[in-house]
Amino acid sequence: MRPATILRIHSIISASLDLAVRYEWTDRNVAKNARPPAPDWSAMDQSTRAAELARLSEWVTRVLVPSQAWPRGRELRPCRRAHWPVIWELGVVWAEWRRVYGRDAPELAGALELESRWLPGALERVHRALADCRPHECILAAATPQRPT
Repeated sequence: MRPATILRIHSIISASLDLAVRYEWTDRNVAKNARPPAPDWSAMDQSTRAAELARLSEWVTRVLVPSQAWPRGRELRPCRRAHWPVIWELGVVWAEWRRVYGRDAPELAGALELESRWLPGALERVHRALADCRPHECILAAATPQRPT
């Protein structure tokens, strides 16, 4: 073979390998950075819903509650687990939190947007949903969450 032909074959192989590496990297990172779906509580079977509710409750207890400055009288009440509007609201925030923080290097822009844009509105809606509840008087607190309709 002539040197020009060998050089041409080498450049084609090199370009092909480069393209394959780029595709593999893109494919791997698209999957890794995929947005977690918002929980669709009404579509879950009972055992899946129970497991996801337990995970949400753990996240609220370990991450959300300690990370926020809760004004006196507006603390997140334990009966939140029985209020479906609150469960839906916190579930959506939890999904976004997992998208931002559930990676090797949390996404700064996403964290700032979550803290300044999504979380304040969500917590305001949660507080409104729990506004009429009083400790030890919430009718829903005694009930186990049922399948939403």
